[in-house]
Amino acid sequence: MKPRLGWLLGPTAAVLIGFGAVTEAMCAEVRTGVFTYTIHNERFGEVGVYTNVVRREGESIIVENRTEIAVKFVFVIVYYFSATSTAVWERGRIVRYEAFTDDDGRKSKVSARADGDQVVIDGAAGRAVVPAGVYPHNPWTIGIKGARAIMSPKSGQLFPAKVSDVHSEDVTHAGEILKTTTFRIDTDRHTWVWFDQNDVPVKFVMERKRGRELLTFTLVGID
Repeated sequence: MKPRLGWLLGPTAAVLIGFGAVTEAMCAEVRTGVFTYTIHNERFGEVGVYTNVVRREGESIIVENRTEIAVKFVFVIVYYFSATSTAVWERGRIVRYEAFTDDDGRKSKVSARADGDQVVIDGAAGRAVVPAGVYPHNPWTIGIKGARAIMSPKSGQLFPAKVSDVHSEDVTHAGEILKTTTFRIDTDRHTWVWFDQNDVPVKFVMERKRGRELLTFTLVGID
């Protein structure tokens, strides 16, 4: 039987009405560069790489994400997951988004675009028109802690979300002790995120609601 990891990169999070205010500070202060993470699974060990390329184009922030997962058994790949996405942000809001996913042979596409104070999302879940303030399921910015809407990059589906347990925590990363801001996002699962003092996510963990850890993303390089 193939290990089922694909749902992890699937739907995550959002209320369709009453989104919180979107701040412009996110785009003004965001750090640019190539952020590379290893992906670790409790059962299979290191299974892949997660990369965010963050850059500026005029008043826009462009975030390009790539996720590659391959689970091997006796040197044979028994499960793979590949996904790419490009998000264009302006004034703290997403204005354009494209995502492509290959979940072990099952392919899907999601697109979104701003339309005034709304966002139009098209994907496997159908079309949704929602107030601005949507975030993809990618904690590349600390601004995500203020989001009430997180979009699945796999289906475009939205789910209720709650951000809680915000606190300061010292963590060991690459041999150094870092002071981080940590919080939890509750959706169809739990996600914990650790941001350093420069608001860079140095680690995030995706779990099922019953508390079993499945995937840990650890920052290993910034170029």
